[in-house]
Amino acid sequence: MTKPLALVVALAFVLAAGSAHAQDDDTPSLDDTPRITVVGTASAEVPPDLATITLGVANHRATAKAAADATSTTAAAIIEAAKAQGVKPADIATRSIDISQSFEDQQDANGRYIGRRPNGFDASNTIAIRVRDLAQAGALAQILIDKGANALEGIAFSIEHPQPILDRLSGEAVANAKRHAEIMAQAAGVKLGRVLVIEREGAPRPVFPMPMAAMKAARAAPAAVPVEAGSQSLQASATVTWAIDQP
Repeated sequence: MTKPLALVVALAFVLAAGSAHAQDDDTPSLDDTPRITVVGTASAEVPPDLATITLGVANHRATAKAAADATSTTAAAIIEAAKAQGVKPADIATRSIDISQSFEDQQDANGRYIGRRPNGFDASNTIAIRVRDLAQAGALAQILIDKGANALEGIAFSIEHPQPILDRLSGEAVANAKRHAEIMAQAAGVKLGRVLVIEREGAPRPVFPMPMAAMKAARAAPAAVPVEAGSQSLQASATVTWAIDQP
């Protein structure tokens, strides 16, 4: 009597499992859910609070040591001048140091190219200096040029801590997406259901540094290098997908 009873119980379990599986097959999958996807955006114009002056010094000398010594002496003077203007050591960074042999083309008596020959050494030192008082950025650049900087790569403006602003814009982007989704759903005669997916993106727009052509004007200027910080445009976007509740 025990064995037939066990067989009946096992069979009932199999049938129940099969029935449950059949019900699962009838349940719509997430991929089959009617949905609406909208991209929301938000932006803000924010004044920068940080300027980065990238400049340096380059020298050509007969020997590598002479080129390096001349460049190092001027670079040290530039760094000390920046510190004297209140720039903290943490805001001064050496970007690159380079020493290389230079060559010049040779020609024969008829002006034909016959090769190249060594022509001394070139040395350069590039320094990046962060300035937090933007009103002083132009004046500081001029001071450093007067100290011997002869290669001004640019003055770039940025926002030191953009993340809190981007976080706020991300929330506004989601709200913007919902508003557009509700408009579309109403026009289609349906209602928004639960949120299925949210994807966030956000980044500051590129910073445009002062062009290198400004070097000539900077060296000719009697006072400070003219600088305008302008504003930075921060943007965030959110792609949101809702399920559609159909009547």
